[in-house]
Order: sequence, then C-alpha cells, then structure tokens
Amino acid sequence: MNTAIDRINATVQDFTTQQQFENWLFELGRIKPTHSIRQKSNFVRGCQVDVWITLDGDDLLFDCDSAYIRGLCVLIGQVLSTAEDPNQIAFSDFANVTKYIPVLRKRGFQKLLNKAQTLLTSTQDVL
Repeated sequence: MNTAIDRINATVQDFTTQQQFENWLFELGRIKPTHSIRQKSNFVRGCQVDVWITLDGDDLLFDCDSAYIRGLCVLIGQVLSTAEDPNQIAFSDFANVTKYIPVLRKRGFQKLLNKAQTLLTSTQDVL
C-alpha cells in the first residue's frame, strides 16, 4: 500500500472531533500557491469551489481560494506523487479523510482525484 495514504489515514484516525480534522486540513492548506495556473484548461468542473490543477513536470500543482480545499489538494498530491500507479489509488483509500467531509465536498474530492489521476496518467503514456 502507499505509505502516504497510510500515514494520512493514521493521522486522521486519531482525531476525535470534526474540529480537529478541519484545523488539520486548514493547516495543510494555509500556504497559498506561488504559481499562476488559473486558466480555463486547468479548471476542474464539478467542484463546489473553483479549483485549478495542472502538472509541472511530475509535480501536481493546485490552486484555489479555499484553505480547506487546498488542504484536500495537498493530500491528493502527497498520495498520488508517491504512488507507483496513481490509478490504483481509489476514493475508498481515503476513507478516514472522507468520513469528515460533507457529501457535496466528497463529490468535489472525487473530481479532484480523478482529474489528478488523468493528468498523471497522460504524462506516463507519453513516456
């Protein structure tokens, strides 16, 4: 299994309140991106909040105005960047994380995960 997802799930498993989870997520997303990727081609449709995602080499870049959503993006980036095969990572692998996320945000999280996997896969196909 992916050690990043194991580490994330172990961290979240120790939380006893929704507030602990949200504080942790806001902390992960507190740093605003220094890159400019807000272009139509990088926009992720289907999210509650505007989110942009692209690749810079092998690195996933995310941009969003919400620290909460940036935190979720950080988690996706950490997991997919260390996965042998990003397409083997499923929404269900984030079970400890998603239990704290409202239904509408879960849908957006799935969209972000799918888009990130598509980007990573398309570059692997070229190599």
